[in-house]
Amino acid sequence: MLVECYTQRGLVLDSPFRHAKAYQRWVRPHMGWLKAAASLFRVWHTNRVVPVPDLVKWAEKPDRPDVLKIMVIGDAPELADLAQRLRREVPGLEVTSSGPDNLELMARGVSKGWGLTQLGARLKIPPQAMLAFGDSDNDLEMIRYAGVGVAMGNAHGAVKQAADRVTATCDEDGVALVIEELCLS
Repeated sequence: MLVECYTQRGLVLDSPFRHAKAYQRWVRPHMGWLKAAASLFRVWHTNRVVPVPDLVKWAEKPDRPDVLKIMVIGDAPELADLAQRLRREVPGLEVTSSGPDNLELMARGVSKGWGLTQLGARLKIPPQAMLAFGDSDNDLEMIRYAGVGVAMGNAHGAVKQAADRVTATCDEDGVALVIEELCLS
């Protein structure tokens, strides 16, 4: 399993080569190796990747920045077992996922839905005026909160059930289709 810690200073990880190989396996079916390498560079640059020799030792440091989210990457069966254990044994932890190969760990109550709530309050936009798109478990609260929650055609069943409507897949420009229909017509 691989672990990444998201902080305000950047994305902290050890074993950068293993992370790069995992990213390549994830995106290669969708693009050639050169595009995948360029994509990894952009993602790491945007997220300000901070490689450390040992993530556990880094986490034990008293002066480390606060960890906002932990991403665990691995095999689906192992992650499913880990998710159950964490939900059972670690109170105050939000456990979700954006795909079968990862877990997202945050403080209880922190989610995309919570983020949308905060953004709406700051910009004075009520939920009924919001449009949200999603395809994974980590999108569920956001889909439920928005006035119009839209599941992508490639979304998990639970996301489709929670949504107000289902659009085409990401590869079929599902977001654009809904925006054209609801916002530009």
